[in-house]
Amino acid sequence: LHPAPNGIIALIDNNNEDLFVINDDVFTDKNIDQSIILQDKAKKIIWSKNEKKILYYNDFEITVFDTRTKEKNLITRYGEIIDQATWYNDEHILYQINNTVKIIEITHHEHKNDTSLSQLPEIKKVTIDNNGNNIYIKGSTGTQQGIYKLEIQ
Repeated sequence: LHPAPNGIIALIDNNNEDLFVINDDVFTDKNIDQSIILQDKAKKIIWSKNEKKILYYNDFEITVFDTRTKEKNLITRYGEIIDQATWYNDEHILYQINNTVKIIEITHHEHKNDTSLSQLPEIKKVTIDNNGNNIYIKGSTGTQQGIYKLEIQ
C-alpha cells in the first residue's frame, strides 16, 4: 500500500508483481471498476517528490505514470534484468542494470538520452543524496568492497 495525499493509492502484490493504482474512494464506490486508474506489472514503485507521478519498473521495463493526466509513459525496455530504478529529478531516472549505473531522460520522444555513469564488477545498491549532487554505489571491485561516491555536475 502506497497512499498519496492526492486521493490516489498504489497497491502492489509482491507475489505476482501486480500493480493497481486506484482512487481512495474505491472502498465506498459501488462500481469498483471505475476506481481502478491503472493496472500493470511492477516489482517496485517510487512516487515523485511532488507526488503527482509514479515511477515503476519490472524486470525489463521502466515506466512513469502521471496521476493527473492518467498517462502512462514507457521510458525504456531492456532484454536484461533491471535491478533497481529511482527518480534522479523530475526529468531523469537513475537505474541499475548488469552492474552498470545509468541515467535516462524522461520524455515522450522515441529517442531518449540514455547514459552509462559507472560500472563495477559488482553493484549491490545505488542511492542519491538529497541534493542530487552525489550518487553512492555500494559494491566491489576485485577484493575491495565499499561505498563509492560519484559526483554529478
